[in-house]
Amino acid sequence: MGLVIECPYYISDKRRTISCEGRIRCFADTEEKKGQLVNVCEKNYKKCKYYNDLQKIYESCDDSSLETQLRLKELYLEENRKTVKKLIQRIGIMETNIAHNIEVKQKEIGELRKEIRRLSKREICALSELAAVMYANGIETVDFNDVEKFIRTHTANFEDLDLEGRTAKLVVKKLEKGQE
Repeated sequence: MGLVIECPYYISDKRRTISCEGRIRCFADTEEKKGQLVNVCEKNYKKCKYYNDLQKIYESCDDSSLETQLRLKELYLEENRKTVKKLIQRIGIMETNIAHNIEVKQKEIGELRKEIRRLSKREICALSELAAVMYANGIETVDFNDVEKFIRTHTANFEDLDLEGRTAKLVVKKLEKGQE
């Protein structure tokens, strides 16, 4: 449903802006802009400071006079300075947020790299242990398809751990149907 904007100085609006005679007003989000359109521009425009500033100029001067044009240009300039100042502030806030997000992501990347190194060391250790067991049992090749099948169909745990003697008993159990 479109709005019927009654303010005589309203020109148009886009996603986050409202264009009035001599200025473009920017909003942080579309909801804030919609609130301005509905609550002020549509029917209550006489409450708008910018509308009242324009009215004062037009009512106090002849429309075609140089003084009117000069006062309008001064008002336009002042309003657009305010808009630029707000936009610069928003850019500063966005830059701060972006810098913070980059810092957070860099920390997360650092933690992930540590985790990858830790897991890589663990994988190398596990492969070395596997190689030692294979060598001790005269096994020269391994089919990793069989390993994957074993992982899907069995559980393996170590019991009777002796950390000083560095020994443990391997207990393998076949998974029942439905547990796979």
